[in-house]
Parts: sequence; C-alpha cells; structure tokens
Amino acid sequence: MGFCYGGAITATLFNLNLHKFDCGEAKLNKFLCKYAIDDSLKFLSTTNVWIEKDFERLAGFCTNKVSNLELKLEKNKDDISYLMQMPWNSGLDFEKFNFESLNFPVLEICDLAVDQEYQNKGLGTKIINDLFFKFLKLISNDVCVNFIFVKALDDSRYFYEKNGFQYVEHSDKSDLYQIERPYYPMYINFDGIIDNAFK
Repeated sequence: MGFCYGGAITATLFNLNLHKFDCGEAKLNKFLCKYAIDDSLKFLSTTNVWIEKDFERLAGFCTNKVSNLELKLEKNKDDISYLMQMPWNSGLDFEKFNFESLNFPVLEICDLAVDQEYQNKGLGTKIINDLFFKFLKLISNDVCVNFIFVKALDDSRYFYEKNGFQYVEHSDKSDLYQIERPYYPMYINFDGIIDNAFK
C-alpha cells in the first residue's frame, strides 16, 4: 500500500467521493465535504489531499493557512530571541518594545486527518513531512513565516510531539486552552523543520 500527493483540493476531486472519507471525527469529515473547496476558492485556506495509490481513494488531507502566533515577552524570551535571528526579523529589538506580546507570521495547520482505514500506516507523518517542505518553499520564495503552528487536540498532541513540535509558552502539556474543545498550542521552528525533514 502506498500513498501519493494528490494536490490542492478542487471541485474536480469530487470523483474521489469525498463523502466516503471518515477519519472518525465528524467535524473534520464535515469540513472536508462542505467547506474545504469553498474555503480554498475564497483563499481563506488551502486544503491538500493524499491518495491511496492502488484504489485511487482519498486517504488523508491537510488544511493550512498563513496566520499569526502571539508570543508573550515575559514567557517566550528564548523563542523571540531565536526569531530575531531570522533574516526577515533582523533589526528588531524586542527588548525595547513596550508591548506585553508580539505577533509573528506562521504557517498554521488548521486540520489534518487520515481516513480510519489508513491510520497508523505512516500517512500522517508523510503529510507532516510534505508540509515541512512546503514551509521551506515558502521561505525560498520570500514568504516570511517563522514557525509551523497547530492547535493540537488532546488525542493528537503526541503525534505532533513525535514529529518535532513543542508546546508554546513552555507549557509542557499543562497550558490547556479551551474554545470549542480543549487544545494545546504547539509549534516547530525552522531548525526543527530542517532536522525532521531530512532525518
């Protein structure tokens, strides 16, 4: 069994029968079927799909967008100091700012899902690795994104840990946020992406 990158989602992908996709999470299934194409056409986010080669069946998808990550000066001095080393942030002296926090552009993972039939077969990690190379391509095209960021649900945070992500604000699993469901803000920086993309 093998998986291949199917590209950005478009209306032509309806022949993949999106309604048969089931990752076990109703909210993600609904987003894929009802909103993913529309959001892509409106440039709100980009959804890419991965196909199971033998049966040409939709096996997984990832939705991402360029967003902002807020870092608090008091809690995130190490992370902000690291970011100041990036060429596009050079010249900024955050210690002179009178702000409690700074916002940095990031590539945010909005949704990542794998059909239940293909879970635990390495596809999720393949999707993350492909996203690492997308991040590097953005940087090479002078798009100034600093991290890959995700609001990880409790049952997925260990997957992100395994792929090199760390907790924002040095929260170490305890800094739990709640909007619709509890989530943990996690990110991976440029060095971590390089280490994981080429390991």
